[in-house]
Amino acid sequence: MQKQHFPRENARRKLPHYLEAETVDILIDEASSTSMMAANLLLTMWRAGLRVTEAVNLQARDLRLSGDYPQIHVRDGKGQKERYIPAHPELRDALRRHCRYTRVRGTDPIFVNERSGKKASRDTGYQWVMRALSRAVQAGRLPPGTRATPHTFRHSAARHWLANGVPINVVQRWLGHESLDVTLIYLALVPDLSHTMDHIP
Repeated sequence: MQKQHFPRENARRKLPHYLEAETVDILIDEASSTSMMAANLLLTMWRAGLRVTEAVNLQARDLRLSGDYPQIHVRDGKGQKERYIPAHPELRDALRRHCRYTRVRGTDPIFVNERSGKKASRDTGYQWVMRALSRAVQAGRLPPGTRATPHTFRHSAARHWLANGVPINVVQRWLGHESLDVTLIYLALVPDLSHTMDHIP
């Protein structure tokens, strides 16, 4: 009799670290006190769930903020894949003001380093998050030990969408995940969904 081989279960995956919406708002507010550019980058990662590299690579032509269905076009996502993400009203309005103020056009980068005038980098995004976090802790608005990185904003967005009823397959598309399995881990961050089992006939 031929011996059967069964695949081993994958090692337990660590749950993504996320922030509550109120905490994200505090970080964005602290960023805005010193830099509109920084605040709008944080807002973009939060409201669109973008990776920091996707956010800093955005160009003026990627923002479609007029009409009934405002969208953000991610041209250079992970794996060289493109996708469209609906622009949340808060983000739409902020980016409209941003573009009017900066007068960006065509292939102009949306986010630039305010000192050098050059396109913001991944490191720039990280520095802006760290600066906002430091200010929030020093001001007593967030407790010492609060953790945040640019990717935390993406995790927080995914969790926030699911908690507010966005279907998992839509969240997968917005995040640009090739496999639904990658997106499913976020369900563990939304314990309130467990009560829905009581209503299944």
